[in-house]
Amino acid sequence: MLSSSTGSLITDSVTRVTGGYLPFDYFLIGCLFAVLLALCWWLGIGRMSIAILSVYVALLLYQNFPYLEKLLISTTSSRDLFFSHLLIFLAFALFGFLVLNRLNALTGSLSMLPGTFEYILLAATSTGLLIAIGYHLFLIDLIHNFGLTIDRLFAQPNYFFWWLLAPLVAIFLSTRR
Repeated sequence: MLSSSTGSLITDSVTRVTGGYLPFDYFLIGCLFAVLLALCWWLGIGRMSIAILSVYVALLLYQNFPYLEKLLISTTSSRDLFFSHLLIFLAFALFGFLVLNRLNALTGSLSMLPGTFEYILLAATSTGLLIAIGYHLFLIDLIHNFGLTIDRLFAQPNYFFWWLLAPLVAIFLSTRR
């Protein structure tokens, strides 16, 4: 968890820069979206699709991994616990990415006609997926407490299904054979 002084310093800086018109929660989500959009352009639609699918592999493996508690690096604080869980999840995601990337190389690459819309669609739905996973799997409130508007959109259990489905629809719409 960010120390209260560091967290308030960042929040105050964002408020000053945006003139108070952009809440910090939206700034964080915008930063995540920008990083994922840059990743889309860098990886391309095919490899970004593989990266998104690797999150699903990681989700399945993480939720069913029998030795999770034994692999936790540090459980002394809620922040350490959060990042220990995140590190294990990222290891599963990396493994899924490597396997799916190899499978894609064997079966032939996807034929795509990427445009700006496809990049934005993949980045936006991936942003939603990662935030929803943060809410439902990692208890993101341990490191940042989002406002009520964001909570309504991501914290409800019945919305989690739709956040899981959205990137798959985006991949379907942005890749063509």
